Amino acid sequence: MGSRPSTLPARVNRVLADAAVRVATALQHLGYVGRCSFDHLVLGEPETDFTVRFTECNGRWGGTSAPMHLVDRVVVGPRPPYRAQEVVSPRLVGESFENLAAALDDHLFDHRTRHGRYLLYNIGPLQRFGKQRIVALGSIQAEADEALQSDLPASADVIQGKSENLERSATATYFCSDG
Repeated sequence: MGSRPSTLPARVNRVLADAAVRVATALQHLGYVGRCSFDHLVLGEPETDFTVRFTECNGRWGGTSAPMHLVDRVVVGPRPPYRAQEVVSPRLVGESFENLAAALDDHLFDHRTRHGRYLLYNIGPLQRFGKQRIVALGSIQAEADEALQSDLPASADVIQGKSENLERSATATYFCSDG
């Protein structure tokens, strides 16, 4: 599961956008108000001869809605290239959000400084299942893709190592202050 901005040719994106507006307008005329999530197929050759077929319209937030909206709310200006993905790792089972955030440290996006590359969301399943949803930001799409496909998995040991050190440090501080 994941999402990222379209990498289809601009002409395909225009056709999709125009078709989505036509469907949304028709739904509004029927009285619908709210979000819609469209699923579609692009048949043929996207660079030359293609046809767009809508397969369904969901009158709700779809799987791409939350990360896309999060990026739009947190990042000032136009939406940057991003990739959102569910990350599941047995190494993260039992981890707290605080430890994960501390381990990612300055790699977490800070809206005040506008620095960092990761946004964390849907943290509920982290401790029990080692599951976390993460958005990686980049200056180009390949950079955002690389951040989730290579950089983050490669840092899983580092995250766990930092987390263990944080726990040891907190325990040492506790015992020192206790007497």
